[in-house]
Amino acid sequence: VEYGSPNGWWIGQLDDIRLYSSVRAAAEIRADMRQHQLGPQPGLIAEWCFDEMEGQHTFDTSGNGRTGVLGAG
Repeated sequence: VEYGSPNGWWIGQLDDIRLYSSVRAAAEIRADMRQHQLGPQPGLIAEWCFDEMEGQHTFDTSGNGRTGVLGAG
């Protein structure tokens, strides 16, 4: 059993995913986890909030233009 699943896949839901170019301390993550960054921030590569109500795209709110495509597979 890995990551709570017999196949090693994570089972759950994700919301407000941020990708940074460096490792962040736990205190930094806690301080920011309930706030949208909405625009360029030091080291922030992308932020996907998954607030779109339809369609298969999730838009990058970091200002870096990294639109995500949602789908199975």
